[in-house]
Amino acid sequence: MAEISKNFGDREILDDMLDSQKEIAGAYNRAALDCVHNALKSELMTILGEEHQMEMELFAEMEKRGWVTVDQADPKKIRQAKDHFAGTDS
Repeated sequence: MAEISKNFGDREILDDMLDSQKEIAGAYNRAALDCVHNALKSELMTILGEEHQMEMELFAEMEKRGWVTVDQADPKKIRQAKDHFAGTDS
């Protein structure tokens, strides 16, 4: 880790970790979607939830440090999105 720290600061390291976490979650999601064995699918879904939790923790840390900001959604745009997807079958 000391070698990495010479080349990258905390922000770059956390940003890379967040990007990696998103890729890992995507891989588990694809595996769970393709899985036909119930016990294995259940385990993959548990792991997927853990991966999402880690992603949320990384994002929260970056937000706490002021490295990412989240804008409040415009209520009109929220209504438009809800209306748009209201008739969509899932």
